[in-house]
Amino acid sequence: MCGRYTLITPEKVLAERFSLDAVPTWSPRYNLAPSQDGLIVRRTTTAPERSADRLRWGLIPHWAHEGVRLPTMINARSETAAEKPAFRDPFKHRRCLVLADGFIEWSRRSGEKMPYIFDMTDAQPFAMAGLWDRWKPKSESDREGQVMATFTILTTAANAVLEPYHDRMPVILDDDASDAWLDPYLVAPELLTRFLKPFPNHGIRVKPISPIVNNIKHDDPSCLEAPPRMDPRPPAPSQLDLDI
Repeated sequence: MCGRYTLITPEKVLAERFSLDAVPTWSPRYNLAPSQDGLIVRRTTTAPERSADRLRWGLIPHWAHEGVRLPTMINARSETAAEKPAFRDPFKHRRCLVLADGFIEWSRRSGEKMPYIFDMTDAQPFAMAGLWDRWKPKSESDREGQVMATFTILTTAANAVLEPYHDRMPVILDDDASDAWLDPYLVAPELLTRFLKPFPNHGIRVKPISPIVNNIKHDDPSCLEAPPRMDPRPPAPSQLDLDI
C-alpha cells in the first residue's frame, strides 16, 4: 500500500515534467499523509488539456451518506478497483495522476517500526495512478463550501525491490501509460488494467530514513535523513508489518 509520500520538486520542474501550463502554489512536502492535500493532474471531456489541482488524499465516494464519519479510502487495489462500488465510476470517468518524488513504507526489525523511502533511480518526480471523486452534502441546508474533492492511489503487487519491505506498492505510470490513463474517452476497464502493474525493478531504489516520519507533525528535510546506526540490510519477509 502507500500511506505516506513526498513531493519536494519545484513547481517549475513539475510543470515541465508533466506537460502543465501551470501548477498550483506548492510548498515542499517531506511527509505527506492521508487527509492532507496532494497534487493531482487530470483531464475531462469538457477540459481536455491537462490541469493540476490540489485535492484531499482519501477518496470519499460521491454517493456516500452524510454522517459522523465519512468513509475515506487512501488506496484502491488495482486488481478490483474497476468492480468495487466506491471506485467503479471514477475508474471509468475520473482518473488522475498523483504527483510524487518518493513514497514511504515501513517494516519491522527486532520489533521496531522502520521507515524507508523509495524513489526513482534518476531522482525524477513520477506519476502514481489515482482516482478522484467529488462529494457534496445532500442536505439543502448545508453550505456549498462543504463540497470535497478527494483522491485515492491505486496499488499493485510489489516488485522485487519492494518485496522485502512490503507486499504492495503504488502503481507508477510511465509517460505512455500516463497519457492513456488520463484519456477521458478511454473508459473500457480491459484497456486500462493493462497499465496497472509493478514498476520495473531497475527504475526504483530504496534507502532508510529517519523514524520521525512516523509522526505526521514532522514535515521537513530531516524526515529524509538517514537514521544513525541503521542496519542496511532489508528485513526478512517474515518480519514484515503488512498492516501499515
